[in-house]
Amino acid sequence: MVLHQIEALREARVDEVILAVNYQAERPPLGSSQFPDPIFVLNSEVICEFPFNQMLKFHSHHGHQASILVTKASETSQYGVAVVDEVTRLVKEFMEKPRAYVANDINAGIYILSPEVVCTLEVQPMSMERDVLPKLAT
Repeated sequence: MVLHQIEALREARVDEVILAVNYQAERPPLGSSQFPDPIFVLNSEVICEFPFNQMLKFHSHHGHQASILVTKASETSQYGVAVVDEVTRLVKEFMEKPRAYVANDINAGIYILSPEVVCTLEVQPMSMERDVLPKLAT
């Protein structure tokens, strides 16, 4: 699965890929200057035709701190759900595996984060779905 993601990133002209196989703290912390450009964050189990080029164009155009790829689903209780404003297309709320139906846009597990977001992330185990995305919703 990872090879499929790396090949798709290469096609999008991404020239550096970091695989987090194990975590070790930076000594000393390098700060956000290490990430001058937006970064992709991919859930490892995602296999699809990756729209990386389109996502980068979209992310650059809208000027917000993060972009998330969503897809439609009829059954949403097993997924992270993005409540999206129909006019602005901004995520108003993000809910991880809601028990009741709230929307049919589900998290596809592909994100772009601007350096401003990356530098705010604490150096500790965290979940994109539970810790990061809800804070980024409008």
